[in-house]
Amino acid sequence: MTERAGSRGISTAAAFSSSGAEEGSIYKLTEGRNVRLNQAFDASRKSGEMQMSQRNQALSGSRGGSSASASIAGGRSAFTGNDLARANRFAAHINGSGNLLNHSGISAKNDEVVGYLAAITSIKGEMFAASSGRQNAMNVPMKNALNQMVDYYLSRKGVYKVYDYTTNVYDRTHSSQRALEEGLEYAYRLFQEKKESTEAQKQAAYLEQAGFFQNVLKNQSMQADLLRGMRLLEDNWRAFLKSIGENEKKGIAMKMQKHSPWGILLEPGEHRSLFRGKSSKLLLTEAIVIAALIVVYLCYRMIVG
Repeated sequence: MTERAGSRGISTAAAFSSSGAEEGSIYKLTEGRNVRLNQAFDASRKSGEMQMSQRNQALSGSRGGSSASASIAGGRSAFTGNDLARANRFAAHINGSGNLLNHSGISAKNDEVVGYLAAITSIKGEMFAASSGRQNAMNVPMKNALNQMVDYYLSRKGVYKVYDYTTNVYDRTHSSQRALEEGLEYAYRLFQEKKESTEAQKQAAYLEQAGFFQNVLKNQSMQADLLRGMRLLEDNWRAFLKSIGENEKKGIAMKMQKHSPWGILLEPGEHRSLFRGKSSKLLLTEAIVIAALIVVYLCYRMIVG
């Protein structure tokens, strides 16, 4: 997508001095064999907390809410080797294929997909912090790094609109499934509206041949682009859960337009097995038949009732 902010990596490598001196070290060992933040790094972490507080206030102001926003409190200054290993796994995920904002499988640059992927990145950070324990000292530096990746894109109004909607769903429901599902439906609806707008069509991201996840559809249909993108998100989320030590079976099952007769054609994940072996043409025919039956039923009710 872009190699600027989205391609910046996250480093949690610990530096230990063989001579026992603390200078230049990020962490040191305590008597209980836990890893403790060096004082210099701890001061930097507290500065990071202030930056996060200011960021929260700015975002709250652009949402139209109160400028007062609770900052993330500084955690304990010691954490275990397991905490560090877990943070390193998460950082490796974000630095690699987990970085959806710079993913080789997503070439589209429309505001809606960028805002949606930025929201997923932030939700990953929230879940990492929650599963680590809110007072874990690794949370602030990790979330600061994630914020730097995301904030670059939020100056674009269309990006922020989808980001705000999706993260608000997560904040309200604490459900990653609902946030990712409802966020995708919202983002895709806005994307389709822009594709029908003469003004938006002046941008390459909204041309007729542009997809939601792919910059150019080539020989693919829009439905195929959506299915491919949703499968990628499902796989990416399972890899994320593995990186933070969560059960991969708690993954998400992406759906689109689940209340529509056409939605059956756009549902990946566990629902695909029900239709394995059937062509998309046959499924489309079945959906048309269902829709026709609904129309006949409604007409019958109008006549007799």
